[in-house]
Amino acid sequence: PMNPKYPIPAMGTFAVDGAPATTGSGIATFGKGIATHPGFAAAWTQKFCQFANSTACNETDVEFKRVAMKFKDSGFKFNVLIRELFSSPLVTYATKTTTATATGTVISIMRREAMCSSLENRLKLVNVCGLEPGGNAQRRNLALSVPGAGYNRGEEEPLMPHDPSMFFVAAAENLCTYVSTLVVDAGATSRYASTPIGRRDEAITDYVGTVMGLAPSDPRAAPMKQMLTDHLAEAIKAGAKPADALRSTFIVACASPYALALGL
Repeated sequence: PMNPKYPIPAMGTFAVDGAPATTGSGIATFGKGIATHPGFAAAWTQKFCQFANSTACNETDVEFKRVAMKFKDSGFKFNVLIRELFSSPLVTYATKTTTATATGTVISIMRREAMCSSLENRLKLVNVCGLEPGGNAQRRNLALSVPGAGYNRGEEEPLMPHDPSMFFVAAAENLCTYVSTLVVDAGATSRYASTPIGRRDEAITDYVGTVMGLAPSDPRAAPMKQMLTDHLAEAIKAGAKPADALRSTFIVACASPYALALGL
């Protein structure tokens, strides 16, 4: 209950970075103050820059200003912002920008939110990391060991871990190991099967195209397929059961840089 000694003021004022103050009451007035702030378009453009690149964009960059203006001119339609930014050289690096010159290119680890979403979307799994209510506790503990994005209290810049570490690698490999039991020889509707032999080759082809995200036309696809094929053969030769060998091959694909890295 509210302390009568310190009642909530009937009126409040929103004033940030020297912009004209907005005074009033209620969440609608507060929302209007945010939406009409002159830095609103640039702030949201920066948020998506940080999400896409795991680092901030230079707000004096003419390309950054162009994207923010497109967002503003659209009436703040987020689909316009996303389309303009993710096709922009700020993200694609197709042409030189002030941002790229100043900060370079960050190749980031796939943080928890992106990793879990990727596994779910690519493998058609539900709540694979156990983070939603009713999820598997063991997978949840493994997923929570993978760094996630967030904000420290009082900070306007997001916390975006992007460097690999032995803890990240161990957590990702353990999660991939658990997922392998869900997709290889996991019953009649299993995505991958170790028998008959032809299903193994189908699985490896899908590991490359779906798990690692390499299209058949990508020059890296054929060497990766050969590497996974060799791994499978060596595991079986060493005495592993076909199911275990195919799961081990899945883990290699799932824990590869192609599956666990963000960036070009």
